[in-house]
Amino acid sequence: TIPDSVTYLGEAFQNCTNLASVTLPSGLTSLAGYNFYGTKITSITIPAGVTSIGPADFGACSLLTSIVLPSGLTSIAASAFVNCTSLTSITIPSAVTSIGDSAFLGCTALSSITLPGSLTSLGTSTFSGCTGLASVYFQGNAPTASSNTFTSVTAPGYRASDATGWSSPFYGLTMTAQNRPTVTTPTSASIAATTATLGGNVTAAGDTSLTAVGVVYAPTTTNANPQLNGTSVTNLTSS
Repeated sequence: TIPDSVTYLGEAFQNCTNLASVTLPSGLTSLAGYNFYGTKITSITIPAGVTSIGPADFGACSLLTSIVLPSGLTSIAASAFVNCTSLTSITIPSAVTSIGDSAFLGCTALSSITLPGSLTSLGTSTFSGCTGLASVYFQGNAPTASSNTFTSVTAPGYRASDATGWSSPFYGLTMTAQNRPTVTTPTSASIAATTATLGGNVTAAGDTSLTAVGVVYAPTTTNANPQLNGTSVTNLTSS
């Protein structure tokens, strides 16, 4: 058990080949690199205070199937998840601005990836060899990338029709523009200490199937930008 007083980890469990499970302390703020490289962990939740995944922190974790990233995460460093061959899905938080070189290289089980609107840069070979990808979704404007960011990826790419900077193909991805859902602006009808009534309606679904309609909220002190299933988020899903 790692004490809650620990705030920094660097190369902590690299090549501990029998390590299958770990719980990170709630006070952790820094993952500095190679912490779980080559271990047998299968799942892990990153604490809310961590803002970056360090170089190769989870590299070669071939049994890793799921990881929960905190909503305040802003960067994923080079080789962070390189050759995590059992990783089938990962939610990139909406605050992430950069994903480094080879971050997901060789993650052959990844079936889909959604990249947030905050993203401005993708590195060399970031998703190279992710041969299982069936779709790549971009929620914002075109990030910087390189000619081999998506090497061996044959999946189509999708981006919002009102986003800028795009070309097709985009570094090998054939891009399709899609209209976003149209939502009337939610306004507070009444707010009390423990209750609130909110307005707002989806008036058009756009070009994709809506998976949920409702309200999400979280305390500002723990998550100032709540999203579905995010850290400390309560989902009030109506459909």
